[in-house]
Amino acid sequence: MFSRIGRCKHRQWFLNFSYLSKNYYPIFIYKIQDTYNKFVNSRKKAYNNLVPTTERIDLRRLIAPSARGKELSTRRNAFARVGFSTTQIANFEAERPTLYSPLVLEDRIRGLQELGFDPLKIPRMIRTEPTILGYTATTIKAKIESLEELGIKKPRKMIESAPAVLVRGLETVKDRIAVVQELGFSDPQGIIEGCPGILGLSRDTINNKFSELQTLGFTDLHGMIEKFPNTLSYSIGNIRRRLQLLRGLIDMYNKNPLTNNVPFTAQELMEKHTALFSTKIDKIVVLARVLAKTAQGPQDITNTVISGLIFSNLEDVLLAVDMIPDGEDVNPEMLLKMVSKIKARGYTKEEKTDRIAEGLKQDSKIRRRYFRGYPQTRDTVIMT
Repeated sequence: MFSRIGRCKHRQWFLNFSYLSKNYYPIFIYKIQDTYNKFVNSRKKAYNNLVPTTERIDLRRLIAPSARGKELSTRRNAFARVGFSTTQIANFEAERPTLYSPLVLEDRIRGLQELGFDPLKIPRMIRTEPTILGYTATTIKAKIESLEELGIKKPRKMIESAPAVLVRGLETVKDRIAVVQELGFSDPQGIIEGCPGILGLSRDTINNKFSELQTLGFTDLHGMIEKFPNTLSYSIGNIRRRLQLLRGLIDMYNKNPLTNNVPFTAQELMEKHTALFSTKIDKIVVLARVLAKTAQGPQDITNTVISGLIFSNLEDVLLAVDMIPDGEDVNPEMLLKMVSKIKARGYTKEEKTDRIAEGLKQDSKIRRRYFRGYPQTRDTVIMT
């Protein structure tokens, strides 16, 4: 076509479409139509026909918008089946617009299972750290072996709790082990296994955190961290507030000249019951008010009582408080026995909150503080 047109005396034919269409219309239309048909047929055969039959598709090569949209929808559904929410899928898609094909997703999950990871925890691992989908089973296996060589006894368990470990460089792991060892811990690997978040902290941050904990007055800081390594992951402000709450409860009895002092400090209490570091602050406030109501003296605030209340369901505790007859003194140990009876009744969460909203007539401050800390149940509150 071009050779014939090129021989015409009008060398600038491509600038004059009307001249071209008038004098070379048959050749022009035939060639364009023929070329277009060949292009469309080749694309249908090479790409569009693949959509219903295979999931390993390069989205960059899907020309037709409908085919691309259909494949993306298939991939989103695959992620939804793993447990991703719509928001999580959208966030991941913002980082990786093509997501991963269902075939790749299944291959990665199967690879993690073959490496010994708990099948029930794998979906959460992927949701927590989607970038691990970019690692093959061979790469992850090599990382596990390297962690074992560094003295990590249970690398799989550590990765299950904190999948981001897989994206940390080995040099970073070595350096954090050295930092923890320099702080005087005999088993730095164990500390890091218990608190993998340390790997995401800088040397200065770890050293400063340890120094600040020392200023808070803990008497056995090393023993506390070895028992509960996650201590290093909490903000100093958070820990200071918990100490202040416990100190206020203890001082309420220590300042009473008619009673003996409580036989432990707030720091010693947290060292003994490390769950206080992770217990929701609102629960601690409510339990402090419950103790203020039931404890007649320091002899009633024992380690057994503190431990029992911390590990009890808060709603069960409040229902037990509501069962206390007017004018009758019930100490914390008696209250815990009542809590066990409430637990045996098997109330649902909704039944408990309804009963709390309608009860605690004599303890409205405790009730209001509970609903302030757990606003999802606010709509059930009956204000009196």
